[in-house]
Amino acid sequence: DNMASAVAMQLLEALVQGQLRIAHHTALSNLPAYALLLRAVALMHRLENDDLERSRQALEAVVDRNPRSPEALSWLGKWHFDQVSQARSADPMKAIQAARGELARALAEDERHALALAIDGHLDAFVDRNLPGAEHKLRTAYAADANEPLASLFLANVLAYSGRGAEAVAAIERAEILSPLDPMRSMYDLFASTAHSAAGLHEEALHYARRSVAHCAVHLSALVQLIVAEVQAGLMDEARQTAARYLVLRPAASVQLFRDRHIAAGSAVARTQADALLAAGIPL
Repeated sequence: DNMASAVAMQLLEALVQGQLRIAHHTALSNLPAYALLLRAVALMHRLENDDLERSRQALEAVVDRNPRSPEALSWLGKWHFDQVSQARSADPMKAIQAARGELARALAEDERHALALAIDGHLDAFVDRNLPGAEHKLRTAYAADANEPLASLFLANVLAYSGRGAEAVAAIERAEILSPLDPMRSMYDLFASTAHSAAGLHEEALHYARRSVAHCAVHLSALVQLIVAEVQAGLMDEARQTAARYLVLRPAASVQLFRDRHIAAGSAVARTQADALLAAGIPL
């Protein structure tokens, strides 16, 4: 029901914004842990420098109060990884080590903590390029808690880059059902676009890529996927415009660098994406 969905989305936005306003005017030490965590997760996915710094401060405050909380440690681990995935870290290796350190602490407290396993599997794919290992860890997360949306979300991406488009679409649909109003909406739409591209569903891929960029215009990976989706849909003028936007944010970008860093380097999916970027005007 579109009306119910729209009302629910507006209510959620009002609740989150209300909590953020309270948190903005209140010392961290005076906020309850749930408010700190809500603030941290909401701010983390806005991808603005000031918001990211406030997110880190809130997460560290939660961990200081609850040093054995797998939930808080997992989100702090994801915060460190996001600095690398969005090319914000001056020392990517240090950031990855910090991410893995927090996740190791979380899993030491609960070896079957689904959120920690899901984020850890995401790192296995993006950092180690170990898609089989990532898939195993993500399926373990799903088995531990089928209601953890990030297990299905990250699994969808691994399946898409493994060339298993139909399975990827099924996984992303499951993730969206589990968390239809997620603050990570931009990432859900990004992975939905990648999954539909891998399945050859180019119209749907374009829809989700556009929506992802509309949620967050500075999300580098979303811009890359939008370029790919536009090329696959035959919209070359739009693809060139999106490529120009991407190069403003990442002026040193090149197709060769994209190939070298691709999590499925040498695969058919990687070749298709690289060809699309080249056609749109990203330098070789």
